[in-house]
Amino acid sequence: MENSRECLKAMADDTRFEIVSLLIRQDLCAGAIARRLEISEAAVSQHIKLLRECGIIVGVKKGYFMHYSVRREKLVEMSKCLIDLSDEVRNPCDPRTEGCSAKRRIQCPVDKCCTGVECCGDCSKCPCLASQTS
Repeated sequence: MENSRECLKAMADDTRFEIVSLLIRQDLCAGAIARRLEISEAAVSQHIKLLRECGIIVGVKKGYFMHYSVRREKLVEMSKCLIDLSDEVRNPCDPRTEGCSAKRRIQCPVDKCCTGVECCGDCSKCPCLASQTS
């Protein structure tokens, strides 16, 4: 999970995402990537360094040039991490276990009441807290 999180952070950058998008279609050297994205080879090298450290891309020396390709299995691993995250069961906030009191609950940044409805801001009306505060 930790490595997937770092890879997702690396992919969040627009330029790195574009590099991966190019490399999905074909292997390219840093110069070709730079020309297609209209950025310097030095910038491409910095982005490639990060993507290689995460294991998203690999390089193979071909003559004088290093050609880069995407490790598709790494993208699958990252997508599985997101799928696992989306499969998590969502539990409503329980003020008793979170240590909220009726007074503090009004200032609570949680956007939903513990009953799963929109919070009206008047926690004295909350059925969960009504029994606590009376």
